[in-house]
Amino acid sequence: MFTASLHRLLWRAPLLALALLLATTASHAIVVGPLAGDSTITLIGYSPGTPNYELGLTEVTWAADGAYWIKAFMGSSARPVLEAGGPLDTLTIVEHLTVGAGPAWNAWHEMIVEDGLSFTSADVFYYGTTEQIDGLSTLISKSLDPTNKHFNLVSFGFTPLAPGTSITIVKTVRWEGLDVTYGSGSLGRQDIIQIRQFATVIPEPATLGMLAVGGGLLGLLRRKRKH
Repeated sequence: MFTASLHRLLWRAPLLALALLLATTASHAIVVGPLAGDSTITLIGYSPGTPNYELGLTEVTWAADGAYWIKAFMGSSARPVLEAGGPLDTLTIVEHLTVGAGPAWNAWHEMIVEDGLSFTSADVFYYGTTEQIDGLSTLISKSLDPTNKHFNLVSFGFTPLAPGTSITIVKTVRWEGLDVTYGSGSLGRQDIIQIRQFATVIPEPATLGMLAVGGGLLGLLRRKRKH
């Protein structure tokens, strides 16, 4: 009995650590950016059998020195998040975001961290509607890791979204089985799904001015070389 209790405690230790981290970050605004670092983790307890999981409306602010926003879907030793075969091998995630103060967004990016998982579909709508956001383009692709055989990346491009705009992102993740072992799970199941997310933004006027000056200098140098 003691051994079984110890096993359960040891298995839950990583979950408790993540829950503690969540408690320390939940009271702050979600800030995302292109840099890895002290990411904000949202911990989500999930039991299979529910094909859709919906996350509440969250305001997200972009910062140049921000880090990934990580969504961590956690299963248990008895019930994984996803497992091979049947209706439990896919999960559709619906999340609602509001663009926070700062520059307008022109793209949103997501990456599944664990092996064996692919995005099978992805779309973005204006919040509370079934209308796709303007200028939407969606690219589902593989990461550059040569060991990866799964379509674990999705990038959305769109007409810039001004602060205060709310959107709904809908994507479906499918369990396809491990090729190399990283993450938490086995050949037939996955106990955790971590998705890294961040926005990219249109350059501010000062940045655009610097790019224009740089482009002008390059053009001048090319002309001089020709002569």
